[in-house]
Amino acid sequence: MRSRASRREVLAGLGVGVAASLAGCESLPLVGGGGSASAIAATAWPSHRGTSGATGYSATEGPGPGATKAFTADLKRGFSVGYRAPMIGSDGIYTIGKDPKAYERDPVMFSIHAAKHSIEDGRELWRTEVASATEADTLAKREDKQAFKLIGRPQGTLGPDALYAINHNTKEGIYEVFALSRNDGSVRWTADIDAGQARPKPPVVSDGTFYQLLSEQLLALDTSDGSERWRVEGDTNQPVPSVSPDGVALYAIGKGNLRLIDPETGDERWSKPVPTSFRPIPTVAGDTVYFAEGEWLNSDRGGDGDRKKILALNLQDGSERWTHTYETDAMANARGFAGTSTVTVTESRVYYGLLSTSPTEIVDKEEPSDEELQHAREELYDGPNVFALDSSDGSISWKTTVGSIGRIWSPMVAGPDNLYGLRKGVGAKDEEREIRVIDRGDGTVKGSIGPLKKDSRGGFGVADGTLYTREQESVTAWR
Repeated sequence: MRSRASRREVLAGLGVGVAASLAGCESLPLVGGGGSASAIAATAWPSHRGTSGATGYSATEGPGPGATKAFTADLKRGFSVGYRAPMIGSDGIYTIGKDPKAYERDPVMFSIHAAKHSIEDGRELWRTEVASATEADTLAKREDKQAFKLIGRPQGTLGPDALYAINHNTKEGIYEVFALSRNDGSVRWTADIDAGQARPKPPVVSDGTFYQLLSEQLLALDTSDGSERWRVEGDTNQPVPSVSPDGVALYAIGKGNLRLIDPETGDERWSKPVPTSFRPIPTVAGDTVYFAEGEWLNSDRGGDGDRKKILALNLQDGSERWTHTYETDAMANARGFAGTSTVTVTESRVYYGLLSTSPTEIVDKEEPSDEELQHAREELYDGPNVFALDSSDGSISWKTTVGSIGRIWSPMVAGPDNLYGLRKGVGAKDEEREIRVIDRGDGTVKGSIGPLKKDSRGGFGVADGTLYTREQESVTAWR
């Protein structure tokens, strides 16, 4: 990692000082059972899956069916990139994005902005330019004529006292990390991470440590000053780190194993072979690590039974607690059936939704006929697509069917009483994009929230009675 003293001096010269104040710490209740306790439920929604352990569990209930838009926060000069959930604190909505109007500036200037909006009405509280570069610098090329960018795809996460923004400087092959005050966006510290050309993934903050997945490494930084604590090797397609005070779950796709890393030292505690999984997000909750073996898509009938399992492993040694295989009678002859790569975990249950291909994906034509689409719909999996498991033994507590085809976009979000699942329309004649509200107790589908905007992204979060969805250039609050 490289020194960033020169950048601090530049920022100081611009009047962007290092903030000494702390703001808005989110407490996380310890509701895990057995072994050493781990934060399972989030009182806010600071990261992609709510908690650092990726449980997707909110300690505060969200709205019921029929909720309406309370407000929409306009991101203005900073549209969001990717499909991650909004970053919600007890003190505001935080966003990081690229400037969509670079060519309207004179000279042309590419930049990344961070902003904070009110959780009451969505008004902008502060905005700061995190990084910027002129068109000439941004489009600098190497001898092989490959274009590199000083301003690339941004990412970020919310910590107890800071917003962390990442700019991907592909010209230098680094991630530029900025720790910003939650009070006013001023810079607390900056750090460079040697990262190569892989796009940044959402980081996670837990117990004073900033965790970042690189293409072949997991990196840990001290949140007090950005200094490196440790890094471990491991190629992974995991979208986001899964962290608890007792271990970091890391899926290594090259070796096909799930590893548990000591959060203090970076040492490997155990490694367990698991089948290949597509972009899995392991979940660390209490004394258990949960792993879904695959989100896979095919047009064949039946699918691969070895890719339909959810594992519950002992956090201490990786031994198996239980295995659940998602099999229903309707899967045998269905086309385009899929699975899941993420589970949602509460204090007593494990929830998952099944994603399948759409009729247009099965027909695979630019302009399919109505007859071809209808025939594909009739062959799709239409059985139960949302399941609740007993977290103690993996037995099915209930299962339900949401919508006319098995298309629940994972991950889902759970509150004390409700389970929320995103349904995306798969064509003009299919359901609208909306959030389905399901009773956590018995699987009854209560209703829906929406319809959502067509440009809404996959991730959403729940905090303090509000459900937040994210669009390309806005965040919408539903109450």
